[in-house]
Amino acid sequence: MSKSLNSIKKENGENFEQCSICEKSLIKDLFFVEKAYQRNLNGEGFFILFEFAICQTCKQELGLKLSKESFQKMQNYLLAHQAQIQKNTQKESAEICSFSGQELSEGEAFHQVFMIQNGTPLGAPISMSDVIMEEYQALLSEKTKDFFEEFYHEYIDVPPAMARLLNPKQKTVLL
Repeated sequence: MSKSLNSIKKENGENFEQCSICEKSLIKDLFFVEKAYQRNLNGEGFFILFEFAICQTCKQELGLKLSKESFQKMQNYLLAHQAQIQKNTQKESAEICSFSGQELSEGEAFHQVFMIQNGTPLGAPISMSDVIMEEYQALLSEKTKDFFEEFYHEYIDVPPAMARLLNPKQKTVLL
């Protein structure tokens, strides 16, 4: 797997210093980093498809833009998998899906969300395999899918040629 797994730094090695949404400094505050990985075209290894940092305030504000239906389904999904998530994140391993325990290297893509305070990760990241991402995507209302699509286009920097190749199911931002 990639050396960037478990890394809370940007792909270029720099620290995340600002919220990708409001550009507020993240130096002393609680914030989240989300990274999406895609298997290389040659089938060997993964590359970072996108990454962003979001402060707690922006995360909460964006959460309010989800449909109530989607928010409730997402909460229920997390609750249903709570024991598995706790078990898998206690292992301090970024190489397995937090929800299923599946090796992330077995899939074609995966997402990770890190919780960070004062520059230090608070435990292992929450990791979602491509199979779990598809289940999660299926929970979302059209309103929420549209919101994520707008968010993706506004804040996620993916080269246009790469964006055309992406499966829309893999664009979901976890927040």
